[in-house]
Amino acid sequence: MPIIYEIDAIYELGVVLTHMISTSRDQHQGLTWRILFI
Repeated sequence: MPIIYEIDAIYELGVVLTHMISTSRDQHQGLTWRILFI
């Protein structure tokens, strides 16, 4: 797997997590686990 692809995926996940945390801390935990294990 290309390194650039891995970095991009990690970056996108970080952006999503940051958005969720700022939107709703309670919702953030549940959605985070769904994203990680889907």
